[in-house]
Amino acid sequence: MSFSSDQFIGKLSSLEDTQESIASAAKWLMSQYRESAQVAECWKNYMLKSSTNTRRKLLGLYLANHVVQQAKSQQIGQFQDSFGSVMSSVIGGIYSELPGDLKKKVKRVCDIWRERHIFAPEVLTNIQKKLDDNATSLPETIPPIFKDLMKDYIKLDKNKRHIGVSKNRFDNAIQELNPTSAVYLENYNTVSKIGNMVTDSILTTIHLREDMIHKLQNIVEQQKKFLEEDRTILTEVEFSLLSKNPEKINQASADDDLLPTYEKEEDDDDDDDIDSSCDDSDSIGSNSKLKSLKRRSMDSMSPGLEEEESKKRRSDISDQDKNNEDATKTEETEGTITDNVGHQNTYQVEENAGITSNIQDLLSKLAN
Repeated sequence: MSFSSDQFIGKLSSLEDTQESIASAAKWLMSQYRESAQVAECWKNYMLKSSTNTRRKLLGLYLANHVVQQAKSQQIGQFQDSFGSVMSSVIGGIYSELPGDLKKKVKRVCDIWRERHIFAPEVLTNIQKKLDDNATSLPETIPPIFKDLMKDYIKLDKNKRHIGVSKNRFDNAIQELNPTSAVYLENYNTVSKIGNMVTDSILTTIHLREDMIHKLQNIVEQQKKFLEEDRTILTEVEFSLLSKNPEKINQASADDDLLPTYEKEEDDDDDDDIDSSCDDSDSIGSNSKLKSLKRRSMDSMSPGLEEEESKKRRSDISDQDKNNEDATKTEETEGTITDNVGHQNTYQVEENAGITSNIQDLLSKLAN
């Protein structure tokens, strides 16, 4: 019978964590010893596939362990050679992603291989090297909140496997229901129980996922706060270093030397005040000097000149009074003009009065 990779993948995907399930799949594989290399390669691809969950990878390792040990007891060396050629790469690829409890189980299987010399010494050495490279003490240093998340994740993984198995049973049972059967009611009750089991598992998974999302959101918010604090500290350090940078300090000093200073001196205001007071004093002195010279010139006039000047002033005043009397008489005469003369005569009177006023002003200026 020729080997079918699809059939093999189907058997790997339907493995249960029971001795009977693993022994049944191993018996089928033993019949494919002529295609042991193809079997080992298909097994490797399945084990290293990212979509294969950790539980499936552990069960796949249990299946390979059962096959190679049966092959050794039956002296079928093909499986030891084929699985030995891919085993170290598979162990190195899956061991780091397994939770702590599964790592212990994988390590126990590898220890059995070494104790019973299942593989060649170089294969066992490579396997042990992969285990040592992935050995870590992280569980002791992981914060409590991440440990809680890890526990929830393990629960989710186990519950997910249980849901998958229960759902397959439910699908098969619901398809086999026959309404015309005499025991239809009993079969329906059985299917209902299976459906309730699936529903309970799904509700548990939903609750676990919601709780995990809430914890992750709290972690994200906390990390955002820490991120802002780190950025603030980084800015402070960079600013402090920049402010104390010798190149910046020397450049600032050089700029200060190049730029002129315009500092205000105290003596400047005093000089301005002195100059201003000097100007005011000069102006006041000049006016005083003019007045004094005028007074001296008036005092130095001769008595004859004073008398002649006095007569001239009295004559001018007399002429001015006479002119004022004539102007008054003229205004009174013009004011008696009757209204029937019309607007033209009124305008003429006003024009004559303006002329008379201008003449009077001119005579006053000449008299002065």
